[in-house]
Amino acid sequence: MAGNLLSKSAISQLNKRLWEEYEAFCKKDLSGYDVVYIFCDAVYEALRMYRSGKEGILVVWRVLFSGRKVLLSMMLRNKERYDDWLEAFRDFLSETDSPQAKRRRGLGEPVLGTTDGAPGLIKAFEQLFPETLRQRCLVHKKRNILNKVPQEATRGAKVYLV
Repeated sequence: MAGNLLSKSAISQLNKRLWEEYEAFCKKDLSGYDVVYIFCDAVYEALRMYRSGKEGILVVWRVLFSGRKVLLSMMLRNKERYDDWLEAFRDFLSETDSPQAKRRRGLGEPVLGTTDGAPGLIKAFEQLFPETLRQRCLVHKKRNILNKVPQEATRGAKVYLV
């Protein structure tokens, strides 16, 4: 194992390159994508070796007309608060925050967006994407229902939640 360790300078160079790629990703023009659908959620991961607990990453995926799924945005945040989601979405809007304003990175208004039940996400989504239909994520809904069902009845309940 010791022979496979990277030097400090190699790790530093790798981090620099990854950061440059991330910054380019955040500035990428989105006007060439025919976005039909966006999916918004937060995932929680243990990101740092010397810190206990998981950190939240706000993630937005776009689904193109072709059906291809492409990562649109990711932002490190501790919570799924309204202000956090506003910041994540503002990347696609002009500085005026007007829903009718030109999209900063060229993202067109999606037809449909899926969110979980987080109130901050729903409020930010509906404010900044007023023309987009919003649907509650069925996977989250199913998971929430199954968490309320007694454990011995879970298998039977799954049949009805297809």
